[in-house]
Amino acid sequence: MDGERTYQEWALSAGSRHPGWTAVERFLTSTLPSLRPAALAIFDFDPRTGTYQQTRAPIVATSDDFQPSDILAGLRRDAYLVLLLHAPLEMKDVFPEYVLAAEGLLAPTRSERVFHAPVTGLEETLKLGRHALVISHDGDPLYWISSPPSDMSSSSDITPSTAWAPAKGTTVGRYLLVELMAATDLSAVYDAYDPELERRVALELLRTSAPGTDAEQEERALLLREAQARARISHPNVVAIYDVGTFGPHVFLAMERVEPQTLPGWLAASPRTSRQVLDVFIDAGRGLAAAHAVGITHGDFGPDQIRVSAEGRVHVTGFGLSKRKAPLQRAYTAPEVLQDASLASPAADQFSFCFALHEALYGVPPFTGEAPGVRQLAPLPPGSRVPTWPRRVLARGLADAPSERFPTLTALLDALGKDPTARRRRGLLLAGGGALLALAVGLTHVLHSRRACDGAKEELTHVWGPAQQASIQAAFTATGRPYALAAWERVRRELDAYTASWERMRTDTCLSSQAREAPAEAVTGWRMRCLDNRLAEVSALTTLLSQANARTVDEAHRAATGLLPVTACTEEHAPGAPHEAVDTGASAHSSTLARGRALLATGRYEEGISLVEPAARVAKEAGHRRALAELSLLLGELREGAGRWRSAESALFEALDAAEATRQDAVATRAWILLVRVSCIGLDEYELAARWKDRAAAALERLGDGHLLARIQLLTYAGTLLRMQRHYPEAAMQQEQALLLAEQAFGADSLEVADVLLELGVSQWRDARLPQARATLERAVDITRRTLGDEHPEVARMRLALVPVLRDGAFEPQRANEEQTARDLDLAERTVREALAILERTLGPEHPRVYDALNDLGSTLVVRERFRDALPIYARALAIAEKTDGPKSQGAAVIHGNLGVLRLQAGDYRLSEEHFRQLLTIREAHFGPQHPILISTLRLLGRALMRQQRHEEVLPYFQRAVDLQLALPDDADERWTASLLDLGSVYLLLHRPAEAIAPLERAVAGWEQARPLPGQRTDARFMLARALWESGRDRARASRLATEAKQLALTDGASQALRERIDAWLAQPAKR
Repeated sequence: MDGERTYQEWALSAGSRHPGWTAVERFLTSTLPSLRPAALAIFDFDPRTGTYQQTRAPIVATSDDFQPSDILAGLRRDAYLVLLLHAPLEMKDVFPEYVLAAEGLLAPTRSERVFHAPVTGLEETLKLGRHALVISHDGDPLYWISSPPSDMSSSSDITPSTAWAPAKGTTVGRYLLVELMAATDLSAVYDAYDPELERRVALELLRTSAPGTDAEQEERALLLREAQARARISHPNVVAIYDVGTFGPHVFLAMERVEPQTLPGWLAASPRTSRQVLDVFIDAGRGLAAAHAVGITHGDFGPDQIRVSAEGRVHVTGFGLSKRKAPLQRAYTAPEVLQDASLASPAADQFSFCFALHEALYGVPPFTGEAPGVRQLAPLPPGSRVPTWPRRVLARGLADAPSERFPTLTALLDALGKDPTARRRRGLLLAGGGALLALAVGLTHVLHSRRACDGAKEELTHVWGPAQQASIQAAFTATGRPYALAAWERVRRELDAYTASWERMRTDTCLSSQAREAPAEAVTGWRMRCLDNRLAEVSALTTLLSQANARTVDEAHRAATGLLPVTACTEEHAPGAPHEAVDTGASAHSSTLARGRALLATGRYEEGISLVEPAARVAKEAGHRRALAELSLLLGELREGAGRWRSAESALFEALDAAEATRQDAVATRAWILLVRVSCIGLDEYELAARWKDRAAAALERLGDGHLLARIQLLTYAGTLLRMQRHYPEAAMQQEQALLLAEQAFGADSLEVADVLLELGVSQWRDARLPQARATLERAVDITRRTLGDEHPEVARMRLALVPVLRDGAFEPQRANEEQTARDLDLAERTVREALAILERTLGPEHPRVYDALNDLGSTLVVRERFRDALPIYARALAIAEKTDGPKSQGAAVIHGNLGVLRLQAGDYRLSEEHFRQLLTIREAHFGPQHPILISTLRLLGRALMRQQRHEEVLPYFQRAVDLQLALPDDADERWTASLLDLGSVYLLLHRPAEAIAPLERAVAGWEQARPLPGQRTDARFMLARALWESGRDRARASRLATEAKQLALTDGASQALRERIDAWLAQPAKR
């Protein structure tokens, strides 16, 4: 039986005999004797009193009456067996048939929920064992009850501290409690099931300490606020909170389920190196630091709060709320908290962290003795091979006084990340190399050269030193973004790696310039200037990051990974002619380029345009063509980001002219690649985009090997172009190649890979490969979620791309029934609503991305035929689009189109017409009057007019749509036939059949190339037959065409209504 689907129907009722009774019989006859139960009792229902009563005194285990056969015989209609055990029972092992067997805690006062009536004598029976199993006469349901110890003396004592917790099978919010995992007197954690999202979650229930009192409401409100604050932690190393709510007097948190393996289990499973242990703790520390950043203190950190998955992913669990519990792990607790629990703080968490790490690394606690101020660091075990340098770091974190510990947990993690032995090993290698070199050229020269080239580290200190890093971290935290600290840590790792690479390259270039076989001075000078430019870009970026707003935090990771690679400064890009070696213009504009690139990377496009536009004009007037090439390329990138497509195109052509004149192949290549995107996505000029693609490929070939990012971008955009041209399989092939390169260059779980997966998934969707598209996009969502956290806007963007796939998948032919389709549509709607909620929380309710999500939600509701629900959603989307992007924006145009269709379906033809006229006006202004994108708009407007019987007014719109369509190849898309049929149908309605013949002849003749929609080939023949007959031109041919249409309708996918019209027309020729 599928327990997950039928549980609520049977788990809490005592219906007819359940198939699980076989499992109960097996348990009673085979398993029970080996359990050594304490006692059993049978309760029968007495209809006279309406209560359950014991048939006889409980049978104890030592009695001769304790026989399984007697127990089975004793269970009869409306009887329940209560089996008392000394030890807990693993329900999933004993009763595997019961996927969601009701399992929980039972206090005698709640027994009516199990027995459906009062029970007499249950309290005394429960005293005979620590645990109880309740089985109905038909084996349905099962209850696992933790009963109080048998030595409790009064009825008020017999309820255990956890008896307040709801039993298995209870619904909390929308979540079904599956299994109790842990409980105290103030909280309980369950394995639970979310039926809306069809997934398992962990659910923590927080009990108010004074239920039924005046203080209950105030305490519940406080718990709810603190739970919501805890949900603000969004970090890959912290268990994600999905939902927060109330349940009676209590508060619940639904959260991510994590691996059950704790750190002690992970350590015991296999020998671990000190590096592996450090890495796990550093990940856990990052999670703790993320909590500290939003004002959350753990208060009870220890090894059991670290979970390690089989894949090595680390989570921190067990965050407490409102100082509701004394520390449960005294050994790991900071001394100040032992004296006063109210002193729990990030510094106290740091102490606990260091204690646990010392124990994990060295196998012993860090101290001898317990009293603060008296205890000392314990000696290490004899023969320990674990490095001692981490111990010196941990000693500071274990200081008795909080003020003597590290200022933050992040500072502690920084210290743990710097292995001095690794630096010494590198120093020894360098010293060995120096000794060999000294034999050849003299030690004095080598040392002098090294001293002369030691300035790189000092330069970095002014750009990426402790002061800059502290400023950036503070700015990120101040934005209030729930994932701000996680974003900061990702940026720090990226910039640490980038600046380390820069330092090595700068030092190597300096040393090579002083060697006897030094490169040409012009080349060395160019490389040093190139490296100076890269450092200037880092400086500009860190300056912007230190002034971060919320948008900057959102874009920070991509900004750090988007820095121009320092490897370009070692490749053969140096100028080829002496007069090109020095460009005074380039140095004059270097600071503008650096800041402009930082503005581009952080999404501040308009600010960047205002900076770069005047600089490009100055460079052009001064004849600084090398600088002009880079400035114009940057200006094109900024305008493209701002959606100013036509002016972006102009800037990119300016960049190409200057780059080709100065032989800057890398700049030219980037310009050609971006032109593909601008022409394809922004301007819908596919023929031009195809030409630019070929030029980009040629430019990339000239650059030679490497340049993986450029190759990935070109393949991705080429795939997008093919998709826009409706060549879906070919599009997916291009993007699959891009995916392989992205995985090779950046790793399988990188955001760059997620970006390619997004484009590939859309292409697979358009190709009707829905299972593949869903798997591709779900992988993109997962990568983005794990990298950026559940609450990041990029996660919402990826989820929104999944929505149309889920919508279309609901109507696949293999869907078994309407119920399955409804479930799939439920999932699509939940997905878009979750994405919308993320965007509203993180970006605000009137951000442009919010109207995109609202538009998707409206479309989903329309598919579900919930037109009334969709209307206010679209209306809100339009209001936001017009406010943020302007009433003539493309975003507003799309929503006008959707509102027009919705009004058309609802019969509001006049309002529909108004929306389509707005759509036409915006698109004409943006694309011009001859653009193919207008075809669908003209046809929609014509439909709205036809519904109003305004047939004469329709003609110019349908004729214009036909003119635009016929200017395209006849295999462009399915609209080729549809536009001709529209025009022919209007002429027939106007009783002008002779004029209908020409477009209908074209439709019939061209369908073989035109890929018409189902029924269009049939419709074209039938309408042409009518036109020929009614005009008196060729009635014999008209009859043949109608007969052909009738035969074709059987295989063409024609509707039943069309087939009936054809039959009626053929049957009554005199009435035509």
